[in-house]
Amino acid sequence: MGKHDEIVLQLTNEKLIELLKRFFGERGVWSRFNWVIDEKIEDWNLKNNKDLLEIYGIKDYTTNNPYNEKTLKAIKKEITKDREKITNFNLIDSFEIKKTFEYPLIKGEKQYKCTKGFLDLIIHLKPICIGEFCCYGEKDAIEFIIEIKKEDDFNDFGSILRQIKEYRTYYEDSCEMWCSDIIGSYGRHKRIYCILAPNIPKDIKKLFEEEEIQCLELSELEGGEE
Repeated sequence: MGKHDEIVLQLTNEKLIELLKRFFGERGVWSRFNWVIDEKIEDWNLKNNKDLLEIYGIKDYTTNNPYNEKTLKAIKKEITKDREKITNFNLIDSFEIKKTFEYPLIKGEKQYKCTKGFLDLIIHLKPICIGEFCCYGEKDAIEFIIEIKKEDDFNDFGSILRQIKEYRTYYEDSCEMWCSDIIGSYGRHKRIYCILAPNIPKDIKKLFEEEEIQCLELSELEGGEE
């Protein structure tokens, strides 16, 4: 089995999430309604009530409305329950992930159709959200386009850089993009190009990052290759 295939077989969802989680900001329980948990309803101000009630389509958010008082209690209970659920998620449960290997870059139509190459790995990754709470500071899905390389491939790092830049142009301008349940075919989303290897030389890492290509190393992981 070639070294490239050995690397691919290591790429479990757990390892991929571990490598990519940094792009979503700090792990925690993120929400503009965290204050709901700690503060008493009678201490909420008019803006607090307005922010909450508007989620449920209630426009009359005056504090002396008895219906709203009952609704606010129900909202506090629901929000507290949502936060308790999301607080207990482990790393693998804190993301929704879809991936595809060897995605073909197909250009043209009918008799003019041709395959320009293959993207080693595409990942769609999205933090789990429950109600108004999210596991990470960045809650939107990100598409990762990942080229997988062996360590000795970096002896000719120029060809790697040219390949990624060429494929980036094809994927964004000429070819059909991969879609999943996380990211549809027409949805606007952030896209990040990466190179993944057991280890990447420091000077080459700097070069790739200057070209807006992120470097992922399996050696970063606990128990990864040295």
